[in-house]
Amino acid sequence: MTLVCSNSLHDIPDRNIALLAVILSICRINYSEKLAPVSVSFTLPEPSCSAKFFEFFKCPVYFEASTNNLTLSLKSVDETLPSSNSKLADLNDQVMMEYLAELDQDNLAQRVKATILDQLPSGNVTDESVSRDLYMSARKLQRQLESAGTTFYTLLNETREDLAKKFLRDQDMSMTEIAYLLGFSENSAFSRAFRRWMGVSPSQYRKSA
Repeated sequence: MTLVCSNSLHDIPDRNIALLAVILSICRINYSEKLAPVSVSFTLPEPSCSAKFFEFFKCPVYFEASTNNLTLSLKSVDETLPSSNSKLADLNDQVMMEYLAELDQDNLAQRVKATILDQLPSGNVTDESVSRDLYMSARKLQRQLESAGTTFYTLLNETREDLAKKFLRDQDMSMTEIAYLLGFSENSAFSRAFRRWMGVSPSQYRKSA
């Protein structure tokens, strides 16, 4: 399985390095510190400190590649995690199916929300990743959403807000689990976003729900 970072003209090499490093670190926390990708590629020229890349990723690292990506073996991807939670998975599936049932697939904004929904747990939902799944360029998606009176990031926040409220109604779900399912890297980021949406903290909302 290959995870591909954005390759737009606005990409910053340091951001791509940090993103793939964070993704691998999260995988190692959940899987094993010994987890090593099949390969990692960056579009930037090989830096003088390239040995540090090999030391961290523990796999072949290619520079001046066509994309910024990290490839994991199917064996690693299919492995059942020690921290797996079947109840949480079932609850997430139920909420997702209910939310999808409410969406109009003939409406572009609603199709974007459905695609965001599918990508959220990856933690790397971007206009480029969504437009790629919708078989159009990010620029075309942006133009069409503007014509519809909205933006990608408005739809991303709306989707996260709607799901957050649904998840918070289940008292058995921890804030960490909810933050993960919504694609946030940490609880504090989820809490700050929820306060912007609702004016109260997630825990305060849960008590009143």
